[in-house]
Amino acid sequence: MNRQTDIRNRVEDGETVAQIAKSLGVSRSTIYRELGRDAPRKGGRAAHAVVNLRLTDAELAGLDRAVDRSGVKNRSAFLRRLARIAADMPVPTPEEEAFLARIETHLVALSGNFNQIARELSASRRKIGEPQPHQSQIDAMNEARIEAVKALAGVRQMMENAQVRNARLVSLMQPEQSGAGGVDG
Repeated sequence: MNRQTDIRNRVEDGETVAQIAKSLGVSRSTIYRELGRDAPRKGGRAAHAVVNLRLTDAELAGLDRAVDRSGVKNRSAFLRRLARIAADMPVPTPEEEAFLARIETHLVALSGNFNQIARELSASRRKIGEPQPHQSQIDAMNEARIEAVKALAGVRQMMENAQVRNARLVSLMQPEQSGAGGVDG
C-alpha cells in the first residue's frame, strides 16, 4: 500500500493528522498535501476543504470535553457534524442508510405496480369508455398505500432521531453548569 493510501485509511479510521505526521516523521503540512493529491475534484477545486480554526486554551479544552462526551472519533469528526447541524444537513446513521436503501427499492417496485395498474385502467377506459378497476387492482393500491404510510412513518422516525442527535450535540456545545470553561457559541 502506498503512503497516500495509508494516510487516507488512517484518517478514515479516526487518527488525527498530528498523530499520523508524528508516526511517519513528517510535518502535518506533508500529510495535508498527501491528502489533497488526487482528491476528488469538483470543477477546478477539491471536493473537500481544510479549515483552520484558532481557539483559546479554554475553548480547546471545552471542545475536547465536548468531543469526549459526544462519542465521535476526533475533533474533526465532531466539527464536521456540528457544521452539518448548523447547515441543517443531518447525516443518517448506518442503520438509517440501510433503511433508506430498502425503502428506495420498495418504492421503486411500488411505482412499477402503479404503472401497470394505470396501464390496465387506461386500456379498460379505451375499451368501454370508463376505467373499471378489478378488485385485485384495488387491493394492490390499498396495499401500496399501507406500504407508503409505513415508509413515511420510518422516515419521520429517522428525522426525529436526527433532531434528538442534533439537540444532544448542540447541548454538548453549551457551557458546563459549573461555569468552568465551557465552550461558548
